[in-house]
Amino acid sequence: MKISGFKQEKVLGEGSYGKVYKPRRLNDNQIYAIKAIDLNKLDYKEIEDAVNEIRLMASVTSPFIISFYEAFAVEDQKRLYIVTEYAKIGDLRHLIERRKLRNLPLQEEQIWQFLLEILEGLRILHSCGVVHRDLKSANILISAPDLVKIGDLGIATVLHNHKTSLSKEMAKTQIGTPLYLAPEIWKKCPYDQKCDMWSLGVLLYEMMTFTFPFLGRTQNELQRR
Repeated sequence: MKISGFKQEKVLGEGSYGKVYKPRRLNDNQIYAIKAIDLNKLDYKEIEDAVNEIRLMASVTSPFIISFYEAFAVEDQKRLYIVTEYAKIGDLRHLIERRKLRNLPLQEEQIWQFLLEILEGLRILHSCGVVHRDLKSANILISAPDLVKIGDLGIATVLHNHKTSLSKEMAKTQIGTPLYLAPEIWKKCPYDQKCDMWSLGVLLYEMMTFTFPFLGRTQNELQRR
């Protein structure tokens, strides 16, 4: 990662779009997370989705949602950089994996704490008309032992007339992570913020049992179950 004013310390993750880095900003000596999106690898719709993520993150503020700081493009690198808060303990998926290997269940008090914090983050998103659409343990970031935050609004969407009950807008795109998908999305029916509550139920089950309520050897089998 070559960005003026930052010193790279670690690569946190990598995907088809690019990488997520852990850099230190030189002027304040603070650690951040930077998602570097390779624009050469994206089509118009995917670039639109990246801009959508920036717009959503910039419009929502909550102690239980990862903070957005800035975004900028570096023309000669053909990269878009999104600078956010760094969650130093990692994500809930890796915590569950570590605990599962050691056969150490999460304590009930901790599960309640995480559940209520995620619920409050969702309340803020939903009150703004935002549907996350990919709520899962990998997208719950741990800032402190007793504090989790919702991250990755990359496939979130906004229902613009969400406060008007008589003409409520519904989303239609089938998108998300299969193990957490609500039935209405599997059925390709219109859906709203309630699909996030289904995903939260799956996430709660995962925190309690270290497995999932519905499993299948194929996507079709998972969908039927």
